[in-house]
Amino acid sequence: MPPPYVAALKAFAFQDGVSFAEYVRGMIHDHILERGASFTSFINAGKAWLMAYHESVPVAGALPGKERRSELEKLTWDAVKKAHEFIQTEDAAKNAKHRILAIKAVALITRAEEQILLDMDKAEVDQVVERIEAALNVMEKAAGSTSAKGARSK
Repeated sequence: MPPPYVAALKAFAFQDGVSFAEYVRGMIHDHILERGASFTSFINAGKAWLMAYHESVPVAGALPGKERRSELEKLTWDAVKKAHEFIQTEDAAKNAKHRILAIKAVALITRAEEQILLDMDKAEVDQVVERIEAALNVMEKAAGSTSAKGARSK
């Protein structure tokens, strides 16, 4: 790193009242969180969809009523929007695995939404919902392992 950069970082650390090493660790941590924010945002959108689905399925075992279906539809399009935003980021451009996971999750969410709107059997929809949950778990693990690798390589 060029000496003027090191001097600036030392000055910033001094201003914050922390050691140089602590300041740099914090800066790297913030950078990793910033880079992974869009992927995490998409994962959270998928989780919101799952929560809405589970909350909207009545105890009797039927599919969500019409009022709940419109809520699920809105959440579905929010998840699609978040995935689209993520896929356009630099981080996604560098990580084909994350792009593929996002596309698969969106395809599953959209398929489940279609089945709900078509009054398909709850068991069929639940199978797709289980696959969505599994995909989101894999995505979370992938996001966590990427963050850990980024922290170690810096």
